[in-house]
Amino acid sequence: MFGLFFRPKTEYVHFIDMREGLISFLLPSARAPGTTMKVRFPLIPAAQTTRLDVSVTVSACRPARGARGYVCVAKPRMSPAETLKLAETLALYCISGVRDTDQVRQTNRTPVSLRVLGREIPYYRAVASNLSPGGILIHCQGEMELSTVIELKIELDVTGLKDFNALGRVAWTLYDETRTQWAVGMTFLELDRRRQIHLQRYLEAADEREIKPAAHRLSSY
Repeated sequence: MFGLFFRPKTEYVHFIDMREGLISFLLPSARAPGTTMKVRFPLIPAAQTTRLDVSVTVSACRPARGARGYVCVAKPRMSPAETLKLAETLALYCISGVRDTDQVRQTNRTPVSLRVLGREIPYYRAVASNLSPGGILIHCQGEMELSTVIELKIELDVTGLKDFNALGRVAWTLYDETRTQWAVGMTFLELDRRRQIHLQRYLEAADEREIKPAAHRLSSY
């Protein structure tokens, strides 16, 4: 009878990374593979809420190196589209004792449809679906390693503005089943004042015309 009123405990955890639809986080105690649990991620004040609860199924768990607790790898119990949104939200707003929160992007994203070139990008090209002063979301035809730093060339589509060049670091990667491509969230590095102004001018122009990104496929290039 009392089991009817039981609610599983929600564990506060620290986000580490997310790839191939699996999420890694730091947990105070170990969990056996196959365990279903609810975890809670604290978010920065720029988010609409201070926490994010996610139901997951544990795939693996091991003692953390250089930190107290256990590194847990788990699969979110949600649709592919919801999983992609989760990856973006965690990369944008998550507070963590593992990640460098100073690098978390806290700026609004502008929807775009731009070609991006880079030597380390699979097949050397990708399509950007959103852009901000702090980073970019691209879709490409292969997985990319976390923390990889890439020299990007972003082909802007506003008359009078030259293409935008910047260094980007891979913050997260996830297979997007709706596009049958890899989604890769990247953080911009070492943007000087000139390039910040250049990017801001483009974003203001893009916002004014209310871009509605087309359903690009890389094979169309």
